[in-house]
Amino acid sequence: MAATPAARALLLRVARVERAERRESRLSSMVFPFRADFRQPRRDFDSQTVVLSALRVNECIDGTITDSHGATHCCMRLFVAVDLPPDVVEKIAALPRPPLRTVRWTTPEQWHTTVRFLGEVDAGLLDEPAGLVAALDSVPILLRQRGIGPVEAVLGPVAGWFPGRRVLQIPVEGLDALAAVVVSATAAWGQPPERSFRGHLTLARARGQARGPGSLAGAAVSARWMVRELVLYSSAAGPSGSRYQVVYRVPVPS
Repeated sequence: MAATPAARALLLRVARVERAERRESRLSSMVFPFRADFRQPRRDFDSQTVVLSALRVNECIDGTITDSHGATHCCMRLFVAVDLPPDVVEKIAALPRPPLRTVRWTTPEQWHTTVRFLGEVDAGLLDEPAGLVAALDSVPILLRQRGIGPVEAVLGPVAGWFPGRRVLQIPVEGLDALAAVVVSATAAWGQPPERSFRGHLTLARARGQARGPGSLAGAAVSARWMVRELVLYSSAAGPSGSRYQVVYRVPVPS
């Protein structure tokens, strides 16, 4: 969903002004309408572009980078993921979650399957003509060209620990080809994948240096759903784990 050139130019000007005021006072009133509810965009602009501009300004609070010339850039920690439909969320929410001090359980707002972790990305370049958003917009075209689709995700059949018992997860199959296309399309952005793709949903993480209790493995849960879209998320640290906000959505051909 693309904004008109005039709307895009205006939003970029607004973002630059807000960013400058944020650096000066760390409390710019211009940011509050976005921060209050970024899901309610101004009616005269494309909703995805408004969300993108709002998040770009707000995320500058938590992360900046300085280049070799001494210039400061706003950066966002980003990843691309597949969301879960409500009925699958309900199935996972029904799994036992014993209150253990050695384990931090994830919340439904954190449930997804990551297909591409990007890491820190200069937020000011996201919606440039050759930026990350344009790269993601090419994914549906590449999927059609390669004859990939429709894409079905298959979750289960049981929860288990990754080696080392630090991450309790549920396997998610069927996303390998989709993930490969996303990695290819976004190769110029973020950090390259450190390992081969292993689709999963994170249920819990072990706290501190301890290994997670082996007894938590083996919970049975199965589900499957058709993937309708990819979601670009920003990630920021919070007291109860990472918090995620939608930056952009890309349709997956059915």
